[in-house]
Amino acid sequence: MNEEFPKQHQLYKIINKNNIKVSYSCMPNIKQTINAHNNRLLEKQKQQNKTPRKNCNCREKESCPLKGNCQESRVIYQATVETTENEPATYIGLSEGPFKLRYANHRSSFKNKEKANQTELSKHIWQLTNKNIKHNISWKILRKANHTTHYQKV
Repeated sequence: MNEEFPKQHQLYKIINKNNIKVSYSCMPNIKQTINAHNNRLLEKQKQQNKTPRKNCNCREKESCPLKGNCQESRVIYQATVETTENEPATYIGLSEGPFKLRYANHRSSFKNKEKANQTELSKHIWQLTNKNIKHNISWKILRKANHTTHYQKV
């Protein structure tokens, strides 16, 4: 200010450091940043609450492995293999994502010989298949898993 309007300048009485206050801000303050962040989170949550989550997206509801709950995530599940010749065998597993994805992986291991040793369940199914023993697998959810359940014995 003093350089542009020195004391000899005719406008010095109007434009000087005592009469004019100048400020400049290009960044939002912390409160605005936090409020914007919180609003984004709340908006996402509102959207999730509005759209009901489907528990099953099977084309044929009768063939759903969990009777309408195949989209459940983070579950501890049980597969029971029944045959006419042997006692039922039970296998317990954990699914982090939707059960249906885990179920699809199991079915893939039952169909592809190169995946026969992928799980203990697939090993058992391939043993039965190689012996031409008919079998039936039933699935059920034992319970929901916590986020901390990873790799813990149940």
